[in-house]
Amino acid sequence: MGKKQKKKERKAFRKYYKNYTPPTLDTTSSAEEQEKEFLDESEERRRFNEKLFDNLMFDEQELFGRYSESEYVESSYKEPILESFEDWTENIRREKLRKTQQEKNSATYLKKKKFDLKQKELQQFEAEERLKEELRLKKLYRKLKVEYNLGWSTIKNFTCGSKPLLKLTDLPVPSFKKLLLNKSCFEEFIFFELSEDEDNIQLKKKKLVLQEIKEFHSDKFFKFKNSFNSNDWDSVVNTINDICSILNEILNEL
Repeated sequence: MGKKQKKKERKAFRKYYKNYTPPTLDTTSSAEEQEKEFLDESEERRRFNEKLFDNLMFDEQELFGRYSESEYVESSYKEPILESFEDWTENIRREKLRKTQQEKNSATYLKKKKFDLKQKELQQFEAEERLKEELRLKKLYRKLKVEYNLGWSTIKNFTCGSKPLLKLTDLPVPSFKKLLLNKSCFEEFIFFELSEDEDNIQLKKKKLVLQEIKEFHSDKFFKFKNSFNSNDWDSVVNTINDICSILNEILNEL
């Protein structure tokens, strides 16, 4: 029923109520007639009270809105409006979805935090491994550098006629891997004590390479022929030529 119809009924009821006169009990009637009149009056009073209650409820609904156990949803005018069943179920669905998403976000956050922790641990482990490797190389370099200088000292101070004669394995090689004549191994050994951020780094590198070329120059090294075993001399000469070739290659790239 529409509001207009309700208002129309309410207006008619008020007019009726204004002119309403309660029935009086006729004492001249018989007991049965009085009882019937009393029941009729009670029924009329009941209908009257129901009508009065309905109109009061209608007035209250117009002023305060219809009562519901559901929560009120405030409009932009801050007036409580009734939430329909469909809206209520939709809000429940959205709330469940929000909580589910929140749990997912929380799980994603924990997963990311765990991943970041593993990455941090991995980076720390790699840093420690690099430090260990640097310390290992420094220790190895110092050892090889001593052996390298000792090898040159042995060749230069060797007395002719001394026994036993030197062999190919006594030839010093400027490399971390003596048996591997490799450009990168030579560079790593010769430039080990240099830092790339040093001033005039290229000039310093050239100076070091030229020193090595001077030591291994075939014309200069030929004077040590009698210090080596004759069976090894040809191999010594070939090795020296290979070393000089690699050193020249490094120098040309500087």
